[in-house]
Amino acid sequence: MDGTKLYFADVSPLEDEALFSEHYSKMPQYRREKIDILKRRGDKIRSLGAGVLLYRALESVGVDKNAEIAVGKNGKPFLKDFKNVHFNLSHSGDLVMCAISEFEVGCDVELVKSGRLDVAERFFTPEEREFICLGYDEKTKNESFFRLWTLKESFIKANGAGLSLPMNVFSVLPGENGTCSLVYDGKNYVFYEIDNVRGDYKAAVCVYGGAVENKPKIVFESF
Repeated sequence: MDGTKLYFADVSPLEDEALFSEHYSKMPQYRREKIDILKRRGDKIRSLGAGVLLYRALESVGVDKNAEIAVGKNGKPFLKDFKNVHFNLSHSGDLVMCAISEFEVGCDVELVKSGRLDVAERFFTPEEREFICLGYDEKTKNESFFRLWTLKESFIKANGAGLSLPMNVFSVLPGENGTCSLVYDGKNYVFYEIDNVRGDYKAAVCVYGGAVENKPKIVFESF
């Protein structure tokens, strides 16, 4: 595998029952079970879309979709028999995202919404809150909030700590050209912001062990 690759797709076509059923029928049993336990139709569609992206990404690096996926102690999934292939999934609104890499990786995509700025007061560091306050209006502040949220969420997922790692014990501030880094617990993490996803969405990926100059390749898929 050559570096990190990010897959994105709009899941709205999967609202069509026939198309949903077609892709659902091709999912491994464990993925169908994950979809089945979800109650909301929208959640089922996003889960299926994320699964389709994952198996397309795995196929691109020679991993069969029936390869066994295990779960780490903090809930992070991994390929049991492919130690050099790492992946992570995210979804929000109508977009799903899959990151696949030879390095430990975490990703996050978010639809920018209003009314979330109070979350920064509870979970962000003083430096991060100051970055948000640089915005000259609420729209800009909301965009800054979600830039930070996707960066922080991608780090937590790459680190593998999950909810056991409080968001306010580390700080990530956007750098130049959509790239920044963080040293945490003696390990260096590199971040990339994806600024051309779609409309009111923000996305980021965090890689442990990668190089700043090796930016991810981006692939847009369709169903």
